[in-house]
Amino acid sequence: MAGRAERLPLREGVVAWAWVSTVVHHLDDLDAAAAELGRVLRPGGVVLVRQAVVGRMEHITLYERFFPAAGARLAGAQFAAGLAALDRAMEAETVPAPVVDRLDLLVLRR
Repeated sequence: MAGRAERLPLREGVVAWAWVSTVVHHLDDLDAAAAELGRVLRPGGVVLVRQAVVGRMEHITLYERFFPAAGARLAGAQFAAGLAALDRAMEAETVPAPVVDRLDLLVLRR
């Protein structure tokens, strides 16, 4: 079932919980997406928002190495350059290594 955060293909009050992970920066209309989550969330429902927050991204490996301007809105060329650098790093990696980063978790209850 396809949808957009600003227009979820769900009835009102049918969602017990929602997991929103590292997508906030991709939303066109954050207020509309939040209202839509509120519409589909049942009373007592929970929204978990896992996201890097501006001002708290200094130790996030992905941003630090490949998208250093991520604290601001990335221009298309900056994003493309970061993706190209990420691709090169993946090709060069000979021994897989885990990436461990800390992200903030915001818990909202209706």
